[in-house]
Amino acid sequence: MGCATRNPTSLERTGVAAYRRGHYREAADELETARRVLDERGDHGLDYARVLQDLAEVYRVLGRSADAEPLVREALAIRERLLPAGDPEIGRTLSNLGLVLTARHKYGDAEDACRRAIANLEAALGPQHVDVATPLGNLAAVLVHLRRCAEAEAVGRRSLAIREHNLPPTHPDVGRGLSAVASAVGCDPARYAEAEQYHARAVAALELELGEDHPHVALELDDWARDATAAGRLDVAQELCTRSVRVRKIALPPGSSESAAVQRCLSEARGDAR
Repeated sequence: MGCATRNPTSLERTGVAAYRRGHYREAADELETARRVLDERGDHGLDYARVLQDLAEVYRVLGRSADAEPLVREALAIRERLLPAGDPEIGRTLSNLGLVLTARHKYGDAEDACRRAIANLEAALGPQHVDVATPLGNLAAVLVHLRRCAEAEAVGRRSLAIREHNLPPTHPDVGRGLSAVASAVGCDPARYAEAEQYHARAVAALELELGEDHPHVALELDDWARDATAAGRLDVAQELCTRSVRVRKIALPPGSSESAAVQRCLSEARGDAR
């Protein structure tokens, strides 16, 4: 069956479902096919923008942020052209752009994208809407990288408060809010003991809803390992990296050794130690 005969909406739904299960390569395959179908049809409207944004997010979590950036920028351009000014879809796209720019270490641009996203979504949906929490959490991460720790903590705590007000305590987005606070507190290595409590709660929330072997759990373990390393808790970092690699083991390239992957995790934690 050729690409053009396949249903891009169905392909997108399958890709998004695979992403939510943590099956990122499967998600990329489905979304790439959906994009090709729409390209072949010359359909570059709002459906195309949605596929581009979804695919950009998959590329980001796969470590392909250089490939993700042009996709999310194109999605933003389409939405800004076709939607009314101030539409919340523009804010959501700006939030995703902030994530991608953070992954590319473009922190000044990432901060600008996150703040534009927050302003858009607050105006469109209200300051306590749960969607506002996402760019707030993304902004907190940027501020941690910029070493603006107190500011990061205030923003992260606001993100968590919105999520706790709007969502069940076991929702994975509450776990992500806890993670934002953990990293902001851990920005100061002297507060590692306090940060550790938030990291542990974030991992527990994500494991409960997503499962112990979901890649999002591994990402939180990596963040925790970086804070542990910065605080000189190398024993804790070793344990966390071992757990993270075991979560990812199914995705390791053939022939990779688990011990080598743990050492890479520890090396990255040392490189990011604050």
